[in-house]
Formats: sequence, structure tokens, C-alpha cells
Amino acid sequence: MDLTTKKQIFLKKGDLIEVKANSQIVIGSGMVWVTFTGDERDYVLKTGDRLNCDAPKPVIEALEPSYIVIHEQPSRYSLFSLLGAWSEEGLR
Repeated sequence: MDLTTKKQIFLKKGDLIEVKANSQIVIGSGMVWVTFTGDERDYVLKTGDRLNCDAPKPVIEALEPSYIVIHEQPSRYSLFSLLGAWSEEGLR
């Protein structure tokens, strides 16, 4: 079973976003630049490219209008929060 969350994001040229470490970036269309805190390597990704973000604090900048999909591993805290909220709602 795949427990990742999927975020679909549309970026305008010049937009910047930070995503969670241990995410996968998939470029649906456009071109983006990806850098990581403390890592000298940078990546330019275009339509169809994928990148696994293993280094901390990935930052993405759109070099042109872009559609990207981010697959993130949910944190343990968010899973427990969801279960707690679900159980509270179910008990009412």
C-alpha cells in the first residue's frame, strides 16, 4: 500500500516553494530549478523528469510556468493527528 500524499502544484515563473525532505518531485510540464540546503548540487528539471529529494530543505523555483506533482511521505505526527480527529468525530 502506498502511503504517500500527492500534491499537485501550478507555479508561475519565479515562484518559489519549499517541500519536505524525502519527497519525490515529478514535472508534469514546464521547467524548474531545485536546490537543497547544504548541498552544492543544483538540478534543472523539465517535463517528464523526476527527482527524489533525500537532502534537507528542498527548494523549487519555476523557471517558466510549471505544473509539478509532489509525492510526500506523511509524518508520523500527521498520521496520529488524522487518526485522533477521526476517532473523536466517530465517537460523537
